[in-house]
This record gives sequence, C-alpha cells and structure tokens, in this order.
Amino acid sequence: KNLKSIEIINCERSIDFASIAMHGGIESLVINSCDNIKNIYEPSNFVTVKTLEVVDSKGFSGLEFLNSFTSLKKLRLEGLKQIVDLAPLTELDMLESLYIDELDDVKSLMPLITLRSLKKLSIDSDKDLFPISSLSMLEELELKNASDLSPVSSITSLKSITVNGTNDFSPLRDLTEIISFKSSSVLSEADFNSLPSSIQSFDLSGSKSI
Repeated sequence: KNLKSIEIINCERSIDFASIAMHGGIESLVINSCDNIKNIYEPSNFVTVKTLEVVDSKGFSGLEFLNSFTSLKKLRLEGLKQIVDLAPLTELDMLESLYIDELDDVKSLMPLITLRSLKKLSIDSDKDLFPISSLSMLEELELKNASDLSPVSSITSLKSITVNGTNDFSPLRDLTEIISFKSSSVLSEADFNSLPSSIQSFDLSGSKSI
C-alpha cells in the first residue's frame, strides 16, 4: 500500500495494468519500451498518478489511455511514432508540465491550447505553432525545431526559453519576465540586441559569437 513509484522498462511479456493499479496510491509511473499492454484504459485505475512517462512503447495505438490519468500534473511522451492525434490531452485539466518528442506523425498541436494550467512545455516539432498565447500560465518553454517565434510574443508570463531552429528572436523583445535563454544557434550582435534586457542567464552552446 506504500508503493508510490513504478518503472516498467524493456518488458518482453504482456503487462496487465489492472493488477498494477490494485496497489493503489501510485503517484509516478514510467513505461519504457513496452509493446504489449493490457487493461490500462479503465478510468478508475490510475486516478492518483501525478507523473507519467511513456517512451518508445508500441503498445498504444492512440492516447485514449490518458483518460485513466485524471490527476496528471507531469506528462512525458517520447518516441511514440504511431500516435497521430493529441486530442485526448484536452481532458488533462491539471497538467502543469508536458514534454513531447519524436511524435513524428502527429497532425496538429492545436489540442494543446486547452491546457490552461500548463507551466512548462517542451515540443520537438517543425509544424506551425498552435495559438500558444492561450497558455497564459506558461513559464518555461522549449522549442527544439522552431522556424517562427511570433506566436510566442504575447506570453508575458514566460521566464525561461530554449529555442533552436531560428535566428529571429525579435518576437521575444517585449517579454520582460524572461530571465533565462538557451539556444545552440549562432548569435550575431543584432541577435543579442533583439533579446529582452531582463535575461540574466545565457546558455549558448554551439554559438561561435561568444
């Protein structure tokens, strides 16, 4: 009954999540490289889980299983190349941190606009950014493959940003709450001048301009 965290990694056998949920009180669950999943779709099974990581697991044809995780605050989805739709995320009203990487077949990021409690977001996408300004509580943002930062320009709550894929940082100029900036892009003097003066910490790994 005191079990709080479970990690299931490189499982070759079928995993029955109904038996796992019977422990009750689980707060953190990691599913890594598991392709044969059973009974994870029962809504009452994982209501206590606050942190969920699903990585490189082919046992999910979609994200509907997230309906079982109504108390989630932190979610990591990585390497789920079979996923095409993020719509089930719209039910995660309490979600504060979201990491999405290598979901290559996802058609749209639009479902994320409903995540109004989100404070931290990391996405690896070359798709057009959704109307990200609706995420009014966002404090930390990581964009691994961004071509246009214009949608970010009105997120006045932003305190930390990591961005790669663009050298036009001018949309960030008026975001005076930003104190941390990270990029592997090569920055010119003009690039530096386009950044908000409030920044206290720079991480410019790979930049030849410093």
